[in-house]
Amino acid sequence: MSVKTSLSHSTKAAWGYSFGAIYSVTLDRDALSTSLVITNEDDKPFELQVLLHTYLRVPDVTAVRLSSLDGASYLDKTESLATKTQSGDLALTGETDRIYTPLGGPKVPVVVSDSASGRKLYSLTRDNLDDVVVWNPWEAKAKSMPDFSPDDGWRNMVCVEAGAVKGWQKLEAGDAFEVAQVIAVGDL
Repeated sequence: MSVKTSLSHSTKAAWGYSFGAIYSVTLDRDALSTSLVITNEDDKPFELQVLLHTYLRVPDVTAVRLSSLDGASYLDKTESLATKTQSGDLALTGETDRIYTPLGGPKVPVVVSDSASGRKLYSLTRDNLDDVVVWNPWEAKAKSMPDFSPDDGWRNMVCVEAGAVKGWQKLEAGDAFEVAQVIAVGDL
């Protein structure tokens, strides 16, 4: 399935640039693949960022670990964009909003596992997306978000999002920016 979008006249007037976007989704037995192609249809360059928002259902967010982030630098958005380095697997223990650049590059999967059993729940492989955002609002923030429901839904989700968000991607007139991700499912 592919979906192509076009800008409305009011959006074009507000945005100031002409572009095209094609978002493709492929669902297999054990994986979800998505791709996005952004085309600059204007006569001047523009800059963009891309983040493929992915809410993954987990049995208990306090009992999952994310691997393949060891040694990666990250920006911690809960601490005024402080730059830090991940040590070992990531275990979520509170509000988390981080932008990682994993050391192995986009082809090395970021794996979400059950910490007690070691069972792999999901793996995320990226194409042309250097960054990974890990997000969970935790209890207090989830309750304050009018569009986050149910209030305790934070317990059963973690966002592991492929993106290009640490900087801006310059897209010259007539050029395209192509990105993709594959989310493979473990034994649920």
